[in-house]
Amino acid sequence: MSNLETQLLFDPICGMWLEPQEVASTYTYLQVTYAFCCGQCRDLFARAPEFHVAQLAHEPRQSAGYRCPHQC
Repeated sequence: MSNLETQLLFDPICGMWLEPQEVASTYTYLQVTYAFCCGQCRDLFARAPEFHVAQLAHEPRQSAGYRCPHQC
């Protein structure tokens, strides 16, 4: 992992890499806080956090593939 990636936060729903000031929302599940680019991504995660956490356990940098309005 590069130094740049260690400063960025991964949105597990849309796959965006966010700088800390770009984080629009967070969600804490099992004492781990996840960062999101928008409320829509957070809401999708919150509907089934156990599913997304299991997916991240197998593929840490694989997103759910959601194309949110914040992606270009």
